[in-house]
Amino acid sequence: MSVPLTRLKKKSLILAFRITPEELKYLFEDIRFKKLAQCIIRESQKEKLEEKTIISKHPGCILNLVRINNNQIASSGKGGSIKIFNLYSGECIKTINDTKYYYLKHTFTKFGKNKIICDYNYCLETWDLNNCKLLKSYRLNESITKLIKLSRTEVVTGGDDYVIKIRDYITGLTLGVLKGHTNVITSLLKITNNIIASGSYDSTIMIWETKSGKCLNRIYGHEKKVSGLLKLNNEQIISGSFDKLIKIWDINTGICLKTLSGHEDYITCLEKISRNKIVSGSSGNLIMVWDLPSGTCIKTLLCNCNSTSTILKLNMNKIATGSFANSSIKIWDL
Repeated sequence: MSVPLTRLKKKSLILAFRITPEELKYLFEDIRFKKLAQCIIRESQKEKLEEKTIISKHPGCILNLVRINNNQIASSGKGGSIKIFNLYSGECIKTINDTKYYYLKHTFTKFGKNKIICDYNYCLETWDLNNCKLLKSYRLNESITKLIKLSRTEVVTGGDDYVIKIRDYITGLTLGVLKGHTNVITSLLKITNNIIASGSYDSTIMIWETKSGKCLNRIYGHEKKVSGLLKLNNEQIISGSFDKLIKIWDINTGICLKTLSGHEDYITCLEKISRNKIVSGSSGNLIMVWDLPSGTCIKTLLCNCNSTSTILKLNMNKIATGSFANSSIKIWDL
C-alpha cells in the first residue's frame, strides 16, 4: 500500500482496498491495527440489503419515511401511528401511538439517537423511541403539513394556514413567524443554520433568513404546486412540481439554471443520492433516476403503485419508497 495504514480512516480503507487474508493476518499480529482488522471483518460479514417489499400494515397509505439507524427505518401513515422496521428482515419492531382514529400524521423527523418529533391531531409531539413513551405534547392552532429540524432545540413547521413557524420543541414556544405564501406549505428545506427554503401550493419558492424572519428571495418559475425541495449546495436548490418539471435554482438570483423534464405525471417527491444524482417520484407508476450534470434520466423504476408518496436514500445504491395507494414499503436497487 502506498499510503501508511496509520493515516487511513477505517471506513476509507475498507472501501478503497481489497484486503487479502495475508494482509488481514498482518493487521491482527500488529497490536496497532487489531481494531482495524476487526472492523474490516464486521463490515464483510454484514447482511446485504436486498430488494424487497415490506408490508407496513398502516391502515392506508405511507406518508413519510425516516432513517433511524443503519438497520431500521420508520414510517408514518393513516391511523396516526409510526412504525419502526428492520430493513433486512422486514419485521415491524415497534409501533408508536397506535390508534384506531384516522388522523393523518403528516410528517416527523428524528432528533438525536432516540427521539422523534411529529405532528398528530393538531399537536406537536416528542416520542422516546426506546420505550415508545410520549415525552411532550403541545397543542397547535393549525394543522402542520411539513416539519424539519433546524437546530438541537428548534424545528420549523409549515401549516395549512400558509404560515411558517420557528418553534422551540422543548418549551413549545413560537420563536419566529414567516409570512408570505398565499397557499398551503408543501415543502421545507434547511440550507444553512440560518437560511431555509419553502415551497407552496401557490407555485412559488421562498428563501428565508430564520433569525430575522426576512424573505431573501421569492422564486417564480413553476406553473403548479411545488411538491419537493432538495439542497444541492449552499447556493443552489432543486425543486419538483405538479407541472411535471424538476428545476435547479440559484437561490440568490432566483435564476433557473437547468430544467429536467421526462415525467408524464405530477412530481410528488424528490431525494438526493449524491451531488450528481437525484431520484424523483410521481403520481404515476414511474420513479426516475437523474444525472444532474447532463440533466438526463439514467434509469426508470416501475413501481406499479399509482403515486409515490416518499423516497428515502438508504445508501448510494438503494432507496426505500412509500405509496399513496397502499401501505407497502419498497426497497429498490438503483
